[in-house]
Amino acid sequence: ALGWAHSKTMASLAELLDELLDIEVPAWRKRAACRGFDPSIFFPVGDGERLDSSGYAKARSICASCPVRLPCLKEHADEQFGFWGGRSPRERVDLRR
Repeated sequence: ALGWAHSKTMASLAELLDELLDIEVPAWRKRAACRGFDPSIFFPVGDGERLDSSGYAKARSICASCPVRLPCLKEHADEQFGFWGGRSPRERVDLRR
């Protein structure tokens, strides 16, 4: 594992890339608890019930203390993949019903 230093370096590189490409990033994203973590935590490999029950455990623990879960969930409510706003894709579909 590359660890914390690698995650922080990757986050810094992502910020630099956003700035170089002049990408508008919502202010709330700068306060997100997930910032700097390996994206694979939020996009685990797997499918179906098994993925929803265990594949998102680390993402769920990171999101639990996030101060911007609601804006994240609102922005990504229709995303088909990934763990956004403290919810799995299946949980987001259930919220829309």
